Amino acid sequence: MNTFALKDVALTFNEMKDAFEPDSLYLWIRDVLTMATCNSLLGSHNPMKSDKSLVEALWDFDAGVFLLVLNIMPSIVAPKTYKARETLQAALRKYYGTNHDLEPDVAELIKVRAAYYKKYDLGTDDTGNFELALLNVSTANAIPTVLWLVAFIVSDPALIASIREELQAVITISEPKNGKLSSYREVIRLINSQLGTRRVMADTIISDEKSTYLLRKGWDIQIPAGVPHRSTEVWGPNAASFDARRFMKLDTKSAMSEKAKEEKQAYIPLGGGKHLCPGRNFAFAEMLGFIATLIVGFDVKAKDGGLITVPYVPRTPHAVTVSKPVGKGLEMGAKITRRAGWEDVVWQYIT
Repeated sequence: MNTFALKDVALTFNEMKDAFEPDSLYLWIRDVLTMATCNSLLGSHNPMKSDKSLVEALWDFDAGVFLLVLNIMPSIVAPKTYKARETLQAALRKYYGTNHDLEPDVAELIKVRAAYYKKYDLGTDDTGNFELALLNVSTANAIPTVLWLVAFIVSDPALIASIREELQAVITISEPKNGKLSSYREVIRLINSQLGTRRVMADTIISDEKSTYLLRKGWDIQIPAGVPHRSTEVWGPNAASFDARRFMKLDTKSAMSEKAKEEKQAYIPLGGGKHLCPGRNFAFAEMLGFIATLIVGFDVKAKDGGLITVPYVPRTPHAVTVSKPVGKGLEMGAKITRRAGWEDVVWQYIT
């Protein structure tokens, strides 16, 4: 999957010979990575290839999916999302109904899931309806994260220089230490407010300085990541600010120190405990591949030639994991040009 997704990303960058000025940096990133992700999943018969409006429909669906979950007059409460769901499901029903999931360039994940449905006699219509959820979770969080990481990096010339130096020194690819991903981890800390749900396996008593609470066996509890992610008690007085080197500092602490443990426990963007987000490694490779190329090979400026200003990071609504830009952040354009000395580079990812 990574190979196919990054192949699409490379094609986008290789086609950028002259200055490119998207009216919305976020929408450009969103559309490029949505298509790359869905192509890597669905293969050459991805319905979005023949109908680009399905990309917009996927994000219309994401914008109100939490309202559909309530199932209270959805066509009235969330008409745009309701219509987008039907449009996307119709396209996916056609995709599975013509057995495009069996094509050789389709992700193994898609094939295994479709085979599982068939094993239990679910028809292709039901499969198409269900699999919209997979496209949603594959794009909804990772892609906005790219926008925020790009914005925080290109707004800081010293940080750009530091990251470029690291990237240009890479000769072979190996598993990086956490400190080398400090900017990435810090952005996720700031923009991720995922709401984790866990079931209490045995009666448990927890206490703070004021009260004691009994959690009964069988109860479901919800853990909002945004609370520990922005806690000044854990991260210090600058908890609400972006610090590109915050996790480099964390890595220099003794792994057994109480402070290190506290920070590790407070950092839960991908879930916590035994089960973490199953798609995190795919998303990580796609995000870092895109950002590394953009930072090392291109200059990203505001349309007037100045530095990009990091947009306001809104707090997420209930049940939404990653903040998405709004208002001026959504409208923020950019001027993207190839860096001097990198004009004729042909980009290729090796996985």
